[in-house]
Parts: sequence; structure tokens; C-alpha cells
Amino acid sequence: ITNSQEGNNTYEVMAIDKVGNRNITLINIIQDITPPILLVEYPPEEYVTNDRVLDISGLTEKDVTITIAGLVVEVENGLFTLPMTLQEGMNIIEIRAVDLARNFKFMTLVVKYDITPPDVDMVYPLADGAVNKSTVTVAGNVEADVDEVLVKKVPVVIKNDRFSKIFKMSEGSNLIMI
Repeated sequence: ITNSQEGNNTYEVMAIDKVGNRNITLINIIQDITPPILLVEYPPEEYVTNDRVLDISGLTEKDVTITIAGLVVEVENGLFTLPMTLQEGMNIIEIRAVDLARNFKFMTLVVKYDITPPDVDMVYPLADGAVNKSTVTVAGNVEADVDEVLVKKVPVVIKNDRFSKIFKMSEGSNLIMI
């Protein structure tokens, strides 16, 4: 069939025998060459979490089959959700949408499941050290993916994976918690 266009196409099929009898049949063919919509609303790209179970949710169109990591997911009114158990480290999750005409769209999510506390390398003061001043500079190094350092519950700026802040000391033993 030629001259078809995307959407509904109606064709007339006519058969004529040798004596002129005719049979006319109309057929409708829906041409669909457009991949289905596939929008993942959650999680965002390159997501990092310490939750073992992650709800993957998104949006597609009517009559589309969604698979997440090979599992067929129920689609209701174009919405889908699948709770997925993550493995520690990087999780590469393929999501595929296939419509009735077998057009498809897929995407890959990369999710990091991280349950390891960050390393803190204390530069100063050393544990159980003594100082002869009323202030002390607390300084150290952290991993590149550390977002926040708190010293005595006070936020400390991280720059180039390093932190440093001056704190007042009281006479005697002072516990500095990071």
C-alpha cells in the first residue's frame, strides 16, 4: 500500500470477476511510525540513595507496554510505578516502552545505592591531642562525593575535598564530633 500517512488510513479493496460482479470492502489501517512517549519522573538521572528499595515511576501513552529491568509493569492511565530492590553500588536499569505497532523507546537509568559512610581524614587536631590555646582549627579531608561536614553540629565549608574551621575551646577536655 502506498501513499499512506501516519494515523488512520482507509483503503477501498474492489474485486471484479469476469462477468462484472463486484465486491467492495473498506479496510482501515492505522499507520504508527512514532516511538511511544517514555518519561521517567522518578528517580532523576544519576541518582544516589541509601534506600535499598527505589520506586521508579513515569508516564507513557495508552496501549504501551513498559518493562523495567525485564519486568512487565502495569500501566494505568499512562502512569507506571515499580518498586525495585537495589544492589550495593551502581545499578544500571533499562526501561523500555513498546506500542502496538512495535515502535519502541528505551532509556537507561544509573542509580547508585550507597550505604558506606564517607571517610574523614582528620589533619588537625589529632585524636587525644592537647593544645595550649583557647581556639583550635579543626581541619580534614573528605571524599569527593561528600556534600556536608558538621563539626559540633556547625556546618563547615568544603573546598577541594577539604574542610577547616576555627572553634573556641574551654579549659579541660573538649569533645569534637564530626
